[in-house]
Amino acid sequence: MKRNKEPSPVLAYRGYYQESWDILKRDPLAMVSLVIVALFVLVALFAPLIAPYDPDKQVLSQKLMAPCAEHWFGCDEHGRDILSRCIYGCRVSLSVGLVSQLIATVIGTAAAMPSPGMRTAMRTPSSSTTISPTPLSSATLTNSRIWLMST
Repeated sequence: MKRNKEPSPVLAYRGYYQESWDILKRDPLAMVSLVIVALFVLVALFAPLIAPYDPDKQVLSQKLMAPCAEHWFGCDEHGRDILSRCIYGCRVSLSVGLVSQLIATVIGTAAAMPSPGMRTAMRTPSSSTTISPTPLSSATLTNSRIWLMST
């Protein structure tokens, strides 16, 4: 006698990044923002290839030149091409953003790490310093000073 076994449904494991990407894909504004940030990153990476002129080269005969076919954004008071300076400015802006986020991550991680004494208090259910998700639950009230004062 041959049994026809149907395969049991197996739930596929979806990781944190897969779930995050799926949520991001459903939001059109987030996708537009992602494309803009990716564009800025590409401009910053390929700035030497994209920029038409050296951003620091001064041509005093072209100072305060209005936008034209040669200089799309014009020139500043020192005769430097503004478009080239904007393209190279993406590098500075992105590096400042990355470094500030790295510093915030390090400080936040260090501040959020509990001390060894706090970890043992969190593990011990009979401790008076037990962290409760709802501060006014009945279990918390029975172990608190309010209950002791009312008896």
